[in-house]
Amino acid sequence: MPSIADLQVGVVISGPAGELRHSNQAASDLLALSESELRGEVLADPARTVVHEDGSEFSVETQPVAVALATGRPVHNIVMGIYHPARRQRVWLLVNVDPALDESGAVSQVIATYSDISDRRGFEARMALADRLTAMGTLAAGIAHEINNPLAYIMASLAYADDELADAAALSNPSRLAEIRHAILEARDGADRVRNIVAEMRTLARGDGPRKPVNVARVLESAARAIASELRTRAKLTKQLQEVPLVDADEARLAQLFINLLLNAAEAIPEGHPSQHEVGLSTYVNSAGSVVVDVRDTGAGIPPALHQRIFDPFFTNKPVGKGMGLGLAICHHIVSDLGGTIAVESVPDKGSIFRVTLPPAQA
Repeated sequence: MPSIADLQVGVVISGPAGELRHSNQAASDLLALSESELRGEVLADPARTVVHEDGSEFSVETQPVAVALATGRPVHNIVMGIYHPARRQRVWLLVNVDPALDESGAVSQVIATYSDISDRRGFEARMALADRLTAMGTLAAGIAHEINNPLAYIMASLAYADDELADAAALSNPSRLAEIRHAILEARDGADRVRNIVAEMRTLARGDGPRKPVNVARVLESAARAIASELRTRAKLTKQLQEVPLVDADEARLAQLFINLLLNAAEAIPEGHPSQHEVGLSTYVNSAGSVVVDVRDTGAGIPPALHQRIFDPFFTNKPVGKGMGLGLAICHHIVSDLGGTIAVESVPDKGSIFRVTLPPAQA
């Protein structure tokens, strides 16, 4: 019969006070904790949070082992997300805890098992691709507008320069030569704008890439430019971007996250009165050392009854034809995969704040 040490499932046996009695290597690997950390002899990283599937954090009292110890009852089929530094992503564990009772009915020990179920989230990766295509479709009209403006004055400036250069007399007139040079410089500036817009679209469109330390503010600025035409008829954009640490991420997916949140903020605000509404971006570091990004809007807000559902796939409170209900679900998936959390604060008719919290890049 195989021993606990041979099992691929993580096993942790704790005493009635929560003290570690035994664990196997699989538990250390899955939880990314050494035996001394499991025993409490060395403190684990306090910035590592344990979260539910909806991104909300487990408190110390609501973690499965604590519940089993407090109640003396089994706790089964609990899904927990834990950031795994070695993998540089969140892993999802199915947790089952069974207490053993002594003759008096008191808990003598609890046995917790941990199974890695991260692979099941492959479905969410496919959803991410569908959402990426949806986002690109939403942005297409705005991008066309952004490109058409610089192209128009590129063409006008080059046509003017061509007409002037056709007149040989213009070449001997310093004033007219200065005007020609100005027209050419305007054309070059316009071409640079087009090049930057195309580069930003390529960032969104390309496939998943390797994770590397990424500047959050730079990606936010890029996302804001990408949705500028969608936003300008609805609200003014404000930014309070404090200096924050880099985060380990795929830049394309981080851009997709911020574009989705900005589009969501814009679509919460009716068109036609941009001076009366605001979409705000802010970055800062919280007390745990994590990077926080707030996306705030003064739109319609979200009814409290819907707060727990807005991150569910295919859930939407928008009119028919105005979205598949994937955007916020994909945001949740991207953030969770990066080892972070996403939460919402909202008041109907006042607006919403979507708060993304991400671990800083490993040194």
